[in-house]
Parts: sequence; structure tokens; C-alpha cells
Amino acid sequence: MYRNMDKQKTYYTADEAINDIRSGDLEAFIWDSPRLEYEAASDCALTTAGDLFGRSGLGIGLPKNSPWTHAVSMAVLEMHEFGFMEKLDSKWILVDSESSCPESNSAPATLGLTNMAGVFMMVAGGIVAGVLLIFIEIAYKRHRGLKEKELELARNAADRWRGNIEVSDSDFV
Repeated sequence: MYRNMDKQKTYYTADEAINDIRSGDLEAFIWDSPRLEYEAASDCALTTAGDLFGRSGLGIGLPKNSPWTHAVSMAVLEMHEFGFMEKLDSKWILVDSESSCPESNSAPATLGLTNMAGVFMMVAGGIVAGVLLIFIEIAYKRHRGLKEKELELARNAADRWRGNIEVSDSDFV
């Protein structure tokens, strides 16, 4: 992977990479999600793909052992709970992309019966094959049972015949 990355152009700023994305010189770019969402919202030719990974929150820098640490942390949590942070995202990051870009269907496509027909056919085929094998097994067991009964009858008849022969041989002596 390093050899592949080593051959590529090095970007020193996000603006350079985003401009190369726009021009088609670069196919993908990984960067801070708020910045990428802002760029995608302001330029309809750009989009973000997939879910976020390696999430980490933004922080507010305070001196060590500051008396404000707890109060600021609680205020930020409260803003998250009441949806204020999402409002800020909508106002400053997303920049009314809905009004400027043509509507695109970003919702995942749902699978209908026609999409899943192959799966249902495979399940139905498995059920039919299973039932067919059950009938074959039952027929085989019945056939085998009849053969065993015929063999048992033949043995019994042979034993009776031997018994009759032994009795008749003893009559001659």
C-alpha cells in the first residue's frame, strides 16, 4: 500500500485535494467529515460515501484544572440533547443543499419480491428436493423390508425342508 501511496501526488491542504476531486484527477479523498459534508453541500457534483469511521468529537481547549471545565462540558452535552448542535450543522455545514442541488434519492433502495425471487426459488427448490428424498427413502425402506421378508420366508422354508428330510432319513434307518 505504501508503494501505491508513494506514487501518488502529496496534498498539503484539503483545498488542493478537493480541487483535484472536482477536476477528476483524484477519485476519493478521506478527511474531516464536517469539511467534506460542507463541500458536498455546496457543490452538487461532490458526495460523501459510506458511514463515518473513527468518530471523534471536537473539543474546547481550557487550561488544566480550570473551574470552567465542568460547566462547559455540561453546556455542550445539553446543546447536544436539545438538538442545538444539529441546528448549527444545518445552518453552517449543510448550507441549504436541498434548495441548490437537484433532488437525489439518497435513501437506500428497498428490496422487493422481484429482487428476492431467486432466494425464494432456491428455498422452494430445497424443500421440493427434501420431500423427494423423503419419498425415495421411504420407498427404499419398503423395498428393502420386502426383500428381507422374502429372504426370511425362504430361510424358514429351507429350514422346514431340512427338518422334514432329517425326519424322513431317520425313518429309513
